[in-house]
Amino acid sequence: EMFRRDNQTNLDRWVAGELSEREFQKIYYKNWNYPWPLYRDIFLYARKYKIPMVGLNVPPEVTRQVAREGFASLSPKQRGDLPMVTCRVDPEYMAFVRRSLGMHGHGGMEFTKFCEAQLVWDTAMAWSLLRYLEKNPKATVVVVAGSGHSWKLGIPAQIQSRSTVPFRVILPEVPGRVEKEHIGLNEADYVWLE
Repeated sequence: EMFRRDNQTNLDRWVAGELSEREFQKIYYKNWNYPWPLYRDIFLYARKYKIPMVGLNVPPEVTRQVAREGFASLSPKQRGDLPMVTCRVDPEYMAFVRRSLGMHGHGGMEFTKFCEAQLVWDTAMAWSLLRYLEKNPKATVVVVAGSGHSWKLGIPAQIQSRSTVPFRVILPEVPGRVEKEHIGLNEADYVWLE
């Protein structure tokens, strides 16, 4: 989730050893706002073992615009840069977003737009992943994404609606949001306990 598709060349250069850690950190912070030390070991491991890394995300201005103004506000150019997205936010998806992000009590049009933004994110990341797998059909992929995208109704549901690619969902236990007592097979296959 932390890298956009349009930064794939930089990810490839990192894995190939063409960028120093300092150079790569600058690129990282243009894509992601969480501290580098939280993810550093993952990036170093991928580089050491030449494991391809795939940028899945869309430009943040797209999802910000959808969250503010709704999916219908996107220009034809912006929509053209996305996969086929049907922004039908049903009650089940809204309940999923509330639960996965701890947003109890939110509702109305603003919340619907927020759900549309989440759906654009989930769909685009699933689409990027499937494009990678089309080119690399024997690859095993580990997706690192926030829990709001990782529940089975997030990215996995978008994968399942477009492909027969098998997947497993592992969610970390997050007190107040992801608690093992409230997670069934409809949400995840495994829960990583603290």
